[in-house]
Amino acid sequence: MSSPYVHYDNLESLSKHVAQNIKNGERKINFLVQAELEPLSFKRYPLTDVTAKAEKWAQKEVPDDLIFNHGSFIGEGMSHLISELEIKPDSNRALYSLINQKDIDGRGDEPIPSFMVFQCVVVDNILYCTAYFRALEVCNFLRINLEEMRLNICKILDSVKVTLVRLSIFTFSAYSKPKQTPLEKCRLDRLSALMLADRYTIDFKPLADLIDEKSLETTAVIDSGLNAINEWLADDRKDKWPKGLNVIPVRQAIGKALEAGARLRAVRKKFSYETEISAEYVDSIKEIAEEFRK
Repeated sequence: MSSPYVHYDNLESLSKHVAQNIKNGERKINFLVQAELEPLSFKRYPLTDVTAKAEKWAQKEVPDDLIFNHGSFIGEGMSHLISELEIKPDSNRALYSLINQKDIDGRGDEPIPSFMVFQCVVVDNILYCTAYFRALEVCNFLRINLEEMRLNICKILDSVKVTLVRLSIFTFSAYSKPKQTPLEKCRLDRLSALMLADRYTIDFKPLADLIDEKSLETTAVIDSGLNAINEWLADDRKDKWPKGLNVIPVRQAIGKALEAGARLRAVRKKFSYETEISAEYVDSIKEIAEEFRK
């Protein structure tokens, strides 16, 4: 019987293959990828464009530029996994879980990990690694997740000697949205009204680029940056308004974006893949950016 595992030279080729199998806007239920790679490929061929991001997702504390991360859920899970493999290579308990039921109950549409379980075992000198996702975007998120797994596997390979690595990625819902940002806080959402006044009162046009950045699709709708602009441009702060900025249209555009964002959050409580209101939200943010460019 032939092996279900497809050989890949590196994770780059695996990432491209998966992305090509799901069209833009398409969704596949119960999507499985099974790959095998030489152990050295994990050390020699990192996904360098996302290594820094993967390291942030693995940190035990949530970085300022992420909405949440995986390391804060995993805790000491990776140490447990490696220790279990060292003591009992064929163990069924060499795993870490990012989530339990109390993290799901009552959370509504608040962000929680999609990467849920990572489990490993060594059989016949082969390291088997299995990852389960409740949902997985295959163009941007997958690359970060693969690099996270690569970093993990490199740590395992420092402790466990094997001749081959077999990787299974199972996701309940796989989809493709190339423009969707991977749950990062955009720069605008990290600025307060005071910061905006300090940085952009004299020259406000560069702020348009930060607002454009916020217009990228995301699974989390955050109002903090828009509210900070509103606070900066409040009636009782006219002495802080930038000279030359037409404030009234800016505040009107922000009001439209906040209203669209509220409707988007409401509809996502019932539908995960709504597109019409999402597009309206994106367009309204771009409208704000254009006001700052005038």
